[in-house]
Amino acid sequence: MNTFITKFSVGNYRNWLITAFLTFGIFLPNPSNAIAQKPDKTPTNQIADKQTAPPNKAEEQAKTAAKQAHEFAHGVNPMVNWADADTRREIIRRFETAANLWRTANKPLEEFDALDEVGASYAYLKDFPAALKTLNRQLTLARRVPNAFLEYNSLVHIADVHLALNEPRESLDFFKQAQAVLETESLRGDLNGVFRKTNLSETELERYKNWRITPTENLFHRLEDVLFNRLGALYKKLDEPEKAVEFYLKSLTAARLARSFGYGEIADRVRQVALTLTDARQFDRAAEFLKTEIAKARDEGNNGLEAELVELAAKINKREKPE
Repeated sequence: MNTFITKFSVGNYRNWLITAFLTFGIFLPNPSNAIAQKPDKTPTNQIADKQTAPPNKAEEQAKTAAKQAHEFAHGVNPMVNWADADTRREIIRRFETAANLWRTANKPLEEFDALDEVGASYAYLKDFPAALKTLNRQLTLARRVPNAFLEYNSLVHIADVHLALNEPRESLDFFKQAQAVLETESLRGDLNGVFRKTNLSETELERYKNWRITPTENLFHRLEDVLFNRLGALYKKLDEPEKAVEFYLKSLTAARLARSFGYGEIADRVRQVALTLTDARQFDRAAEFLKTEIAKARDEGNNGLEAELVELAAKINKREKPE
């Protein structure tokens, strides 16, 4: 996800949340790919029966409904206008139907996928209570599977919605739950499952090779970056600048460890720390921090990052608040 919070008026945050909801799928792989391959303890003779048995009627109905919903929402129908409120309500109707059919068929992962579309559309319509209800249903599914990656996904979105409802303390509680999930061993196992079920192209594999990082580690650090950045912004809203700086610095570290962020994105995270310090009138500390970051960029030969930070430092040195 490329959108990060810098201002926290409820109106601005609601607009940000809509964008975040609709682009979260770009940042995170499809939730249905998030299931680690767990050993199947079914007896061998029953496995053959499972593989050859035809899908039941409920599953066939769910597949048909989901296919039609995806075709309607994702471009097969050229008349679909995602910005239109009536279209959004129709997307909700179709994917809720699919989700309910998947539930009848006892397919929690497919139900989770369908609810992603429902939650995104409710967020677009700014119907945050309905989005929250959908996300809590997702969270229940994620915990029932269980899958830590899906649980993290749901918890972060629930925290976002509480913030959109101007409920920062409730938001903080869910962000902390997400942080606890992020620290579990099971999360990394579930992230491995993402890439066991995702066929990466040769170009993508070469990209990870050039970054000198595995896809799982890259995704893990991006998850860290998302969460820590949110926590930094939330603590800033709660007027706790020291906590905000702590988590913005963690976000910066995670972004660097991911190795896939451009210099502009790294500069954004450095700027968040500097902004928080200048808001707290800690100009000298901000200047020293930027001095260190500029030296680091210079040592890395990152001229673009160095140039952005030099400009930012000039404003700090003049005791001006950076834009």
